Formats: sequence, C-alpha cells, structure tokens
Amino acid sequence: MTDTSPGVSVAELERRASEARAHAAKLEADGAPAADVKKAKARARQHAEEAKAAKAAAKAERELARTRPRSTGGLPVIDVSSEPDAVQAVIDVLESGRIPDVYLYGAGPAQVGRDATGPTFVPLDANGLTLTFINQADVIKTRVTNDGDEIVTSVLLPPRIASVALAKTRWDLPVLKGISSVPLLLPDGTFQLRPGFHEKTGYFYEPRHIVPDVPADPTDEQVQEARNLIVDKLLADFPWQTTADKASYLGALFFAPLRVLVDDPMPPLMLSATNPGSGKSLLVTILESLYGAGRSTWAADNSEMAKVITSVLTANANPVVIFDNLPNGHTVRFPVLSELATARTWNARILGQTRMANVPNGRLWIVNGNGLGTGDDMARRVIWSVLDPAVRPDLRDASGFVLGDLDQWLPDHSAKVLHAVLVLLAAWAAKGMPRSSHSIASFGAWPSVLGGILEFLRVDGWLESREEHMQDGDEDAIEWGAFLARWHQVIGDAEVTSKTVLDAAQSTPDQDGYGNTPGPLSDAFPREGGKFLPSVKQLGHWLKARDGRHFGEYRLRRRYDSHAKVNLWRVEYNAAAVPAPRPPAEQTELTM
Repeated sequence: MTDTSPGVSVAELERRASEARAHAAKLEADGAPAADVKKAKARARQHAEEAKAAKAAAKAERELARTRPRSTGGLPVIDVSSEPDAVQAVIDVLESGRIPDVYLYGAGPAQVGRDATGPTFVPLDANGLTLTFINQADVIKTRVTNDGDEIVTSVLLPPRIASVALAKTRWDLPVLKGISSVPLLLPDGTFQLRPGFHEKTGYFYEPRHIVPDVPADPTDEQVQEARNLIVDKLLADFPWQTTADKASYLGALFFAPLRVLVDDPMPPLMLSATNPGSGKSLLVTILESLYGAGRSTWAADNSEMAKVITSVLTANANPVVIFDNLPNGHTVRFPVLSELATARTWNARILGQTRMANVPNGRLWIVNGNGLGTGDDMARRVIWSVLDPAVRPDLRDASGFVLGDLDQWLPDHSAKVLHAVLVLLAAWAAKGMPRSSHSIASFGAWPSVLGGILEFLRVDGWLESREEHMQDGDEDAIEWGAFLARWHQVIGDAEVTSKTVLDAAQSTPDQDGYGNTPGPLSDAFPREGGKFLPSVKQLGHWLKARDGRHFGEYRLRRRYDSHAKVNLWRVEYNAAAVPAPRPPAEQTELTM
C-alpha cells in the first residue's frame, strides 16, 4: 500500500512516481509478462497522481498564506513573493486607512512630520514607505523548498515594489489641505480644538501653545482686556506711518486662525520701513512666535523664485512664510509672485522629479525690507504696512515702551497673546461674523472679513492707504504714469503709431495754446536697460503689454488699423479714474 501520510513531502512523492515509471519501462523493455507491465504502469500513474495532488495542495496553502493574518498584533500582512500582487496589496493597505496618518497632499501620499520650525509635510517616497511599514505592517516573503516545505520570513518592503506602488496617480486617501498650529475658527463659530486630522476641514491640528479655554460668547470685560493687550499694548510702540499701516498688520495677525472660514488667497503683506532698525523684524517675530513661520531666501530670478515657492509649499507647513531683509529699495516684481498671490493651489514641477506639486497655497506671504517698491502687476496684489520712525530707531529707549523690550517679553507671553486673538475672534463670531464692504479683486472674502473684524474692534484705517501705496510703491506705474502724462501734453489724445511716439521723443515740443512748452518727451521716456531709448519694435511690445491699463488719470488705448496694418495708440485722460478716499466706517460700541 502506498504511503500518503501528511509527513511525506511533495518531492518524495515525485521521486516515487519517477522510480515507478522507470520500473514499468524496464519491465516492458525486458519482455516481462503483460500483466506485470500493466500492474507496474498502474502503480506509476498512482504515484504521479498523488504527487500532483500534493503539489496542488501545497500551492493552495501558499495562496491561502498570502491572505491569512500572520501578525499577532493585528497588523496588515503584505506578501512580497509575487511582485504584482504585492504592489496591489501595498496600495490596498494605504487606501484602507490601516496605516495611520497617511494623507493625500498634492499629487501623492504624505505624512505629518516635524523639523526645527514645527510640523512639516513629508511626501512618502520608497524609503519612507519602507520605514513606515516596518512598524505598521507585516511584510513577509514565502519560499518553498525542494521538499515542498513552506518557509515564511519577515523582510523589508522591496524598493521596486514601493516605487511602483507610489507611482499611482489617483489615490483614495484623506485630503490634507494644511497643518495648523492654532485652533481654527469654523463656520459655526466654534474652534477646531481636538489635535489631529479633521476630515471636514482637511487640516491637521498640532498645537503650538497651550492656551486657556476660549469662551464661546466672551463678556465685555474679556473682549476689552483682549483688545487692550493686542491693539493698545503689543502694537502700541511701533512707529506706524499711518493708522492704515497698523490696521494692515493687525489684519495679518488674524490670518492663521481664519484659514478654514476663508478659503481664498490672502494678499501678501509688504512690510517696509523708511529706516533700518524700525521694528520690521520684531513684527515678523510676533507672527513667528504665535503661529510658526518659515523663512526663505530671496531668489535671483523668476525661475529660481518658482523653485523656492515650490520647495516651501511641498515641505514647510507653517502658515506664515517670510522673505526677510530684502536689499534696500528693492522692487518686488517677479511674475511668479504675481501668480502666487492670487493662486488657491500652486502647480509646478517638484525639483528633481517629474511629478507636479499641485498643492494648496493657504499661506500668508510676507516680504520684509526697507524702502520696498513693487513693479508690473504686484502693486494691486499686496497690502502694505510701513514703519516710519520720527527719530533714529537706535536712539529709542525700550524701557519706555508699554511692554518693555518685546524680544524679552514675547517668549513668556506668546500663549497669552494667542488667547487674546482667539477671544477677539470668538466675540466677533458671537456677533454673527459681520463683514465690511471692502473688496480687492482676486482675493475673495479676506478684505471684507478682516475689515469686519477690525470695524468690530473699532480699529480705523483698513485698506485706506492702499491706493496711495499702489501709486507710490509701484515703480512701473510711476514711470509709465509720468510718461503718459508727458505724452498727453506733447501729442494730446490723437491716435499715433509707436514710430510717431519715438520720433516725438527725439524732437523739441511745440508750445500749447496757452504759451506753455512741455518738457521733451524723451525726458519721461521709459528706457531699455535704464539707459537707451527703445527701438520702434520694442516700444510696440511695451505699449501692447500695457494696453487698457490705468496709470493714475491716464490710460493707454490701442486700435488696429486694418488698412495700414498697424497699431494706433492714444492716451486718454480721466480725472475720475483715481478713486476718492473711502469714508470712515460707522463706529459701534465694543460690547457683546
């Protein structure tokens, strides 16, 4: 009788079948009786069927092993014996939610990490995924010996399998919009207070400070105490150029807790001063102390600036990003910054990869320097806060300040300041979140929400000097405004070609009807490289880029002459193009 006990290996059964076939073949070759040959062949077939059945059973057991939980700790099991099956298993495990704290940020999976500045985004690469699975999954490899024995060993997730799995382009993961270091005000007037990820908001909350409970409906005394700390003490001794400059900074101070309530781009803050040492860096330090801030270097050109922005948004999670201490008198005019200012999401290729970033913006970008200006399209996309000390900054005595030396005071009182900010927001929310009528194109609800908060707090000046800053701080507008004004003096409102304009710059102007002779057009003409008059073709490009744009009271207009096949240009004058000052908001009592 044949031995088919469980202890007999597949290899042993295959050996017996092979020997039985060889025995039957020998009998047949030696001319043995037909009955003996038939019996030997039957025995060989039986051994072969037993070996085949045992082999099939072993294969079925291996397949079952791939889905059988092997971990006593309840961890998901990934068998990497088959690469295609392992790739799908990795994807399934990630999307099942069994690996904690894995989110979709930008184009792929990411986790929340930490560096010296606070929590950060950590995109998962092959090595990161392998490291994650060491503690969060059982990665095994099954090997069958020649005897048919199954050997299971724990292994690291192979890089090839990890890389192929992460190449997936459409992930079913919780979407991470950002990481917040402070409680976020929600549309229902409550704050997101539980640390960790909140699927409704898309934000991961990791507290930077331990603050006392914020009352849902603060009393009048609580509101007044919080306002006094922020408005009348913390910001009291900075040499604001106007009340509007203080209001601009105060509006920025409320940005971080409002990122869920207002999901629009926030205008960048131009933090400038007339003198070094006026306190710009201290204003930055306040924001950094309360919320966390990332500091980035100013790039040399537009292409490099795009890389800096992409690097910040894909790694740094701080709500405030600072370009600190730009050269004196620097003009901020990179086109990529104009694009960033109004972008909800940022799309750019990640450095060293083929993937696109496609990450949320959701930051307050601050440009800090002395005597800053803006060029091209940046002027209308920023808000300004300017310091203008009446005396040399280094002669001021910090001992006479309301809170003393803020550099010394702030580290021990940041939580108190943050609590005051949250109390003021809670009081505003309890009033029904009133908004002002302010608006800036491309920035959604931010102007009206921050304006409503400042009006509630009886703080004047929000956006009042914006038009003035747009005129004074936009070097491109200043240059072209002067040029168009002189053009209108010399040529009037007649339609002319760019060649005619250039010819006029090289001739002496005639007197107008009142006996006045305007200065030469060449004196106000924009210069190529700052030195030379442009060519006719270059001037045509410059004019076309500014067609329809207002420069103070003047506007450049183009008409194409289809007969002569040339562009005709004229300058319109409209005194009403400069907006009148905004009337002050009606003040209400700061009571609940």
